[in-house]
Amino acid sequence: MLALPPAVAAFLEGQRIVVAGVSRSGHAPANAIFRRLREHGHEVIPLNPNATEIEGQKCFADLSDVPDPIHAVMVVTPPSVSVEIARAALDRGVRRLWFHRSFGTGSVSRAALELCRARGVEPIEGGCPLHAAFSGPYLYPLSFDRHPRPQRRPRPVQFGDQLRPARAPLNATKAAEVPASMPLSGLR
Repeated sequence: MLALPPAVAAFLEGQRIVVAGVSRSGHAPANAIFRRLREHGHEVIPLNPNATEIEGQKCFADLSDVPDPIHAVMVVTPPSVSVEIARAALDRGVRRLWFHRSFGTGSVSRAALELCRARGVEPIEGGCPLHAAFSGPYLYPLSFDRHPRPQRRPRPVQFGDQLRPARAPLNATKAAEVPASMPLSGLR
């Protein structure tokens, strides 16, 4: 069993967490994070400038409209928006920010990270809380690139399996049979 990284544990200690980037359709990664945090006892506040309600809960258009206290902000927006979210959170005194990333750049913005660090806040850069267990054994602590998943063991060979013969390595005799003048352009 692995312990959560200290930054993730501190983030998840917060009771009131704002999730920026929830979708009205309910199919965005932010919505899955919103639901998971709520299932595990957090008071989760959705943030979307184009919605008044998300999954039966009041949604706020701007971080400045969210009533105090705010313990943490989960940023699951395009990188171009994440710096605005970070600025608003830092102006409110929020010290725990997590920039979501499951693939590609996710919500991580260099400008947002630099802004946080310039104000003395070390944000969580990348990873996803859906991969950080909220209870029980912690299998995938933070992110794909920093914490490799356990390797799968191959299934043992069973009676009736189709076995393929191993490829014979190219030996010196076969290599000598290839003419030196053979063009390599036709080889793939």
